[in-house]
This record gives sequence, C-alpha cells and structure tokens, in this order.
Amino acid sequence: MDNAVLVALGGSVGAGLRYHLYRIHPRREIPLGTFAANMLGCFLMPFFLMAGRETYLSFSFGFTGSLTTFSTLIYESFRLAERGNFKLSIGNVILNLLFGMMAFTLGKIIAGGLL
Repeated sequence: MDNAVLVALGGSVGAGLRYHLYRIHPRREIPLGTFAANMLGCFLMPFFLMAGRETYLSFSFGFTGSLTTFSTLIYESFRLAERGNFKLSIGNVILNLLFGMMAFTLGKIIAGGLL
C-alpha cells in the first residue's frame, strides 16, 4: 500500500480520537482534552516505533501526528496568557512537555519489555 495512504488512514483515526478527547472538557480553564491527547500520543509512540514499516508509517506519522496537538497546546496556552492567567499558561506548557516525556519513557519501557 502507498505510504501516503497509510499515513492518511492513521491520521483519520487520530484526528477523530483527538476531536472526542477535546469534547471531554472543551471550555475548562485547564485544557484536559489536549493534555490527554498529548499524553496518549507520547505513550503510544514507542510501540509504533518498534512495529513494522507499514504500522510505523500509519500510526507514528498518521495516528499520533494527528492525535497530538502541539499547535493546539500553544494556542490554548496563549489564550490563557491573553486572559491574564500567565502561571496557568506556562504551567500548561511545562506539564505537557514534562508529562509527555514521562509518558513516552513509560511507553518505551513497556514496549521494550513486550517486544
């Protein structure tokens, strides 16, 4: 199957999941849907990196690429700062990055132990 088709298929699933995660708390002060999407993508990425080429392309580029939301993270953090919530804005970025690294590490440990 064509690589672009694999990425597009994975991307459509990731984008759909991202939308549903957003709907968890779309208007909360702390954007939990974005946080959940980023943590899930960071956790799952090591599993996809260890998979075969087709799975790797479809899920690492497609699924996690459309699921994780760095641009949304920055936009939501900017909006928090714009409303005067500077501590929440910086905290949101730091927590996403810190917990993202931890989720990736946990996924790598588990994926490495299973494969």
